Amino acid sequence: MALISIAAVSTLRSALCGFALCVSSCAAFALDKITYAGNGGAGDAPLYIAKTLGLFEKEGLDVTISKLDSPPTMLAGVASGSIQVAGIAITPGFFSSVQRDIKIKLVGTKTTGFSALKFVVSNELAKDGPEKALSQLRGKKIAITSKASSNYYLLQELLKSRGLVFDDVTVLEMGFSNMPGALSTGAVDAAIMFEPFISQTVARKLGMVASGFDGLVPGGGVAWIVYSEKFGADRKNAVAFMKAYIEAIRIYNDAFFKQQNFEKIAAIISAGAEVPVEILRSSINVVIDPEQIYDDSYLKGSQKFFVEQKYLERPADIGALKDWSFVESALGALGKY
Repeated sequence: MALISIAAVSTLRSALCGFALCVSSCAAFALDKITYAGNGGAGDAPLYIAKTLGLFEKEGLDVTISKLDSPPTMLAGVASGSIQVAGIAITPGFFSSVQRDIKIKLVGTKTTGFSALKFVVSNELAKDGPEKALSQLRGKKIAITSKASSNYYLLQELLKSRGLVFDDVTVLEMGFSNMPGALSTGAVDAAIMFEPFISQTVARKLGMVASGFDGLVPGGGVAWIVYSEKFGADRKNAVAFMKAYIEAIRIYNDAFFKQQNFEKIAAIISAGAEVPVEILRSSINVVIDPEQIYDDSYLKGSQKFFVEQKYLERPADIGALKDWSFVESALGALGKY
């Protein structure tokens, strides 16, 4: 048997110790994997910022951003736990989850009011101006993402303001990303659209904005940040996610409303949303509240609408849906903005 020198043994021991320290160090700094789902619109800007600037990583999170067009599909993923966090428009499933004892939680808002949402009409319908277009909606085809979402409620209120009801129009369901093309081909005459798809449509001369939604319904908060039951129970990571999210909102607001590092932040959002920077420069400045203050009015109005439309059997306890403690903890850790 060959003899191993003392020096060789010492070298081997050092190598093994070094390997063990590396494994221990890597384990200590391993990031917890989180999947976030959103529609890829302007409301997801803070997510792109937080990921690109390392804010999630700083909080110990490895966040994968997934784009899904359908709010019901996103909510199903959150309910099953396959998606830990989502940014979702209000759906009947929010309220029915309470009644089915599925403990998903609305924990934050994506956009403030209706700043990111507009009613866009085709060039043909808009040829005599937006006001004329709104008076000619009878018999027209209108696109929304889903009837099982609060956009359907917004459409009802817009039609009502023009003396119309759903039976007076044809409502088609499609993703935001498909709406510009549908307007250009005449497949639809109008659509409820979200930024940056609105600005894409206008820049490419495929349609024009005819109306917003402020004043049509009370409150705001079209889309919310939602946690799955399991992720919400993971207090450390749930607060860490919210902390990175709110820090990114502050950076977003500094860029778009104070012109601080605008080009850098616009480039990040451009890459994440797959939208040219030129579009972002000319887009509507979507308001995202860094304090995450909310108003229940829109939630209550949406729920009432879903009950009337038979998407819900009965109203749910809205208070059981919300948990603002993650926002409060994150704001406490971040300090005053």
